Amino acid sequence: FAFDTEAGNDTVTIYDGTTTSDPILATYSGNTIPANVTSSGGSMLVTFNTNASTTAGGWRASYTTQPIPFCVGQTTLTAASGTFDDGSGNGPFYIENSNCSWLIQPPSAVSIDLSFNYFRTQQNFDFVNVYDGVNNSGTLLGTYSGTTTPPTLTASSGSMFLEFTSNPFVEDNGWEVSYTSTNTVILSG
Repeated sequence: FAFDTEAGNDTVTIYDGTTTSDPILATYSGNTIPANVTSSGGSMLVTFNTNASTTAGGWRASYTTQPIPFCVGQTTLTAASGTFDDGSGNGPFYIENSNCSWLIQPPSAVSIDLSFNYFRTQQNFDFVNVYDGVNNSGTLLGTYSGTTTPPTLTASSGSMFLEFTSNPFVEDNGWEVSYTSTNTVILSG
């Protein structure tokens, strides 16, 4: 990397988007190598303005891109049974910085059983949390990370909430779950 412009007159400006109307992330001038800059989305515009009076060594920069997470936000599942995964579609790896959730809420469900078909996440950094209820305020059924396949879990409220978070560093093969629901109450006696 190199950075050498006429201080105060020749500037590199970085915008958080595709136009100069977007927010400015940083403006640099002089001969100190700037810090890394990260955009909030999938676009970044870099402009170089000079007054053409004094020249300097110039500048060179490089960039990297991060893919958009496979899973985004919350998904609500209302089928009586189903299968879903970390968002990678059984791909080789899930995406870093995942932050997703699934609400399993079949109509008239009394209980839901959830089984993991496979499970591999970065130990102590990427987690699957499962709750009995409609959100993460429900009873925590388990927090899972690593390579040990979690046990079958049962939500007796008729709703189950699953959330998946991963950090920005190491990915693994991910996970897949299958669920079934019961919509009848068996009375004994």
